[in-house]
Amino acid sequence: MTKRFENIKDLTLQRDVSAKALTSFKAGGKASIVLYPETKTAFTEAIKAAQGNFTVIGNGSNILMPDSDYNTPIICTVKMREITLDGSLITASSGASLTSLALKTAQLGIKGFEFLYGIPGTVGGAVKMNAGAYGSSISDILSTVTVATRQGDIYTLSSEECELDYRHSRFFQSGEIILEASFKGEKGEKTKIQNKMDDLMAQRKAKQPLEYPSAGSYFKRPEGHFAGKLIEDAGLKGLRVGGAMVSEKHAGFIINYCEATTDDILKLEEKVRSAVFKEFGVTLECEVQKLKAD
Repeated sequence: MTKRFENIKDLTLQRDVSAKALTSFKAGGKASIVLYPETKTAFTEAIKAAQGNFTVIGNGSNILMPDSDYNTPIICTVKMREITLDGSLITASSGASLTSLALKTAQLGIKGFEFLYGIPGTVGGAVKMNAGAYGSSISDILSTVTVATRQGDIYTLSSEECELDYRHSRFFQSGEIILEASFKGEKGEKTKIQNKMDDLMAQRKAKQPLEYPSAGSYFKRPEGHFAGKLIEDAGLKGLRVGGAMVSEKHAGFIINYCEATTDDILKLEEKVRSAVFKEFGVTLECEVQKLKAD
């Protein structure tokens, strides 16, 4: 299977890569084949060579891999990190980290990106999820997105065409792969921008269990509620299954407390969902994307 990828320029192929190296949860088995394109051309050639049988990930900050080996080729975008400025538009490759995007725009004196500072994801995943924090989201700043079909055809979508909603976009149904995104910039004062970023980071460190592997907020916010508060009010802080635990610092986080398996995390998720529904009649919806064993 790997021969079809061997002659693609600017593409690195690795075998048997641990989930600990691919995901922020650091749980799961191994990925049999991981491809690391460095350019859009290499990315699209890898897509074509994979012939429809592939999975795309970025930093793995919202991914849960199975405990068994994952044999579908993974295309990982983390080596596609370019960020450029053209007039008032900031364009970032899908593998650029959100923190690097926030730092770059702060350096340029461009505001509106501060909320991205400290989110451990990449541009591609953030656009797909319409990532957000502290009252702001990707949809507030997004201008256009360059995508590829699963056959490798490339075109550009406007922000409106992306159908962005709370933790949702068209990409969940369309299967289109995000290559890069352009964002609207607005001039601001560098000192104020940096101060806001520092303040948001301080809030993250104070309220979130950043010292443990996790996927950030595990559940979506139910309409009219906050998942973390429901979980805390149900008395579930500190609840454990194996090495997985509901964070005692922030109940909205399921953390890898001590060498958790994916099975531990999934069983804990189900316990939390069941307890919250029994107590409050609210069904929690998982925000984390789960790769299924093949």
